[in-house]
Amino acid sequence: MPSRKAKTVKAPTAQAKPAAEPAPFISDPDTLSFPFAAYTGLVGIHTSLLAFTALYLPRSSLYFPQSLYNAYYQVPDYVLGLPKSDVAGTSVLAVLTASPVQTLAWTLGGVALLQAWWGGYVRQWALRSREEGSQGERKAQRQELEKDKVAALNQAFVTTAITSVVFFAVIVLFGAPLASHLPHTYLLSLLLSFLAVFPAAYTLGIPLALRWPTFSSWPELDESQSTFVTRIHWVRLFAELSPRSPVERALVYPAAGTALGCWLGAIPLALDWDRSWQAWPLPPTYGALLGYVLGSFVAMAASAVKYFAEMNRLNIRLRAERGVKEERKKK
Repeated sequence: MPSRKAKTVKAPTAQAKPAAEPAPFISDPDTLSFPFAAYTGLVGIHTSLLAFTALYLPRSSLYFPQSLYNAYYQVPDYVLGLPKSDVAGTSVLAVLTASPVQTLAWTLGGVALLQAWWGGYVRQWALRSREEGSQGERKAQRQELEKDKVAALNQAFVTTAITSVVFFAVIVLFGAPLASHLPHTYLLSLLLSFLAVFPAAYTLGIPLALRWPTFSSWPELDESQSTFVTRIHWVRLFAELSPRSPVERALVYPAAGTALGCWLGAIPLALDWDRSWQAWPLPPTYGALLGYVLGSFVAMAASAVKYFAEMNRLNIRLRAERGVKEERKKK
């Protein structure tokens, strides 16, 4: 019988697995978490409501009976005696300058409400940017962090009250009257604290905390790791002025604008013009509000520019990698 040659069966060669694609290069990952549409819309709403609060909310004092205001506020009779039908004909400047204490009180009330709302939004934004893992893990992290919401809000209010005393001392050292106009100066200090400190305290936490080891002992400075990290965070943002993410810019730039606007707003006080709007502390108050609004827009513009630049850089890299793959397929 003819011998049959054994057929050699070639073992199937293992197909080489394609190499894992390198992750696209992102120089600033936090920038890609920037909610451009929502943030720009809320900045517009927030600044518009601040303008309304500063210019038109103090006019609501005209609707209260004259007996509620004593002679301490020194409100002219031609303002308080106006009937409701003549309120629309009164100039906004005359109403705002009639009683600086009333103007600051109404403005402070509106600013406190707006800053509580704005601080809550920035806090939610910051918490969402820190979430990691799957959708279920992110939901669990969000629920865990939401438990501290009331405590964080209380700490923010306490921090705002404490820093208002610090601002009061600083304003007095810069030349504010100490023997008189104390309500005027403190209301300005509290307004600055709500504008510059409250959103950061609500979002980041307080940098200094006290603890009582026993009821009979003196309070001690909390040196826990979380408090130390928060303190370093505050130093980097508000001492070094080096924000690194859109959330940090949304906190630092308006605060810096508030301080700069308040300082520049005090310049007209030294001018011998004898105008009603030069009454203390109206120029620093409206300078601080204007500086806060401009700082908010600068933060929005800077974050938007960085966001679109990062997206453009990422798209260029992805197109380049796609072109390299197509050339390899052709070969």
